[in-house]
Amino acid sequence: MKLTQDQTDQIQQKTGLEPVPTEIAQQSGLANHFGDETFYLNADGIFVFEQGRDPSAEDSGDAGAVTAIKIASVEQVGEANEVAVRAIEPQQTTLTVELA
Repeated sequence: MKLTQDQTDQIQQKTGLEPVPTEIAQQSGLANHFGDETFYLNADGIFVFEQGRDPSAEDSGDAGAVTAIKIASVEQVGEANEVAVRAIEPQQTTLTVELA
């Protein structure tokens, strides 16, 4: 899902994660491959946040929670700090953030 600036600010304040800048997502091919999303990158992979993945959150009527979904793995290759990004079957993580 494409997050608003307010949503990305809240996620950053609560988790320390910073979104991949839109320009970099476009230039790197992330947006072409995965669509119009707000991407997050760390040493474990590339993530997006989605609503409604946690059945318990839906049952509670809490529409303000988003869960991180891992969509690609990141691996270091070679000796020049190069990385390879590989698309994977989306995997729900345990990271859920409450958005106001």
